[in-house]
Amino acid sequence: MRRALPSMGLLAVVTVVSACASQSSLRAVAASGSDVAPSSPATGYASSSPASSPEAVPPVGSHVAVTPEPGVTVTCPDVVHGDPGLIDWQGSGSGPPPSPSTAIREVVRCALVTRTYAGLGAWQVEVAEVAYGDPTQLLAQLRAPSQPATAACGMGSQYGYPWFVLVEAGGHLDQSALPTEGCNPLPSAVAAINQLPFKVVDAVRIQAEATS
Repeated sequence: MRRALPSMGLLAVVTVVSACASQSSLRAVAASGSDVAPSSPATGYASSSPASSPEAVPPVGSHVAVTPEPGVTVTCPDVVHGDPGLIDWQGSGSGPPPSPSTAIREVVRCALVTRTYAGLGAWQVEVAEVAYGDPTQLLAQLRAPSQPATAACGMGSQYGYPWFVLVEAGGHLDQSALPTEGCNPLPSAVAAINQLPFKVVDAVRIQAEATS
């Protein structure tokens, strides 16, 4: 099943396949990220960043990757070619939360945002972000129990889930599932992710926005 890229923000997804296949987007290899200016959180959540981006224009591509520490690289979903690690999709994280004894050194988030560039107009841009702040609040939210839905959930409820990866002290990549509240991700868990001090380390332009 396919869903076309929308005209705004993180509501873009690609071919929907098994949630477990999202782990194919993660690779632990040596690489180096390129610095670009910080980005706002995923569209759909609070943002104080301007819509216009005067920074260097990122290249056109299909996905980005980030190296939060030497020898560890997280590759974001390939939005153009239908990578199964979907952005904004419920199945992007399917594992249990890390144990209380697990040390988390970084949190990586991949997001699809809208940016406007002088002379180029508005573009869908995939960004890879890293947060080195204290993840205690996020880990507590990931361990919160889900509240089951009282009725059948519609297709739209499968979206709105931030795509993120926890990097453990040993370099292991942990893609935990978000707890749910009915048909939607637990708001306090989403807020705990967005409150981390993310900074963009790589970005690519995916597709130009349609003009009226």
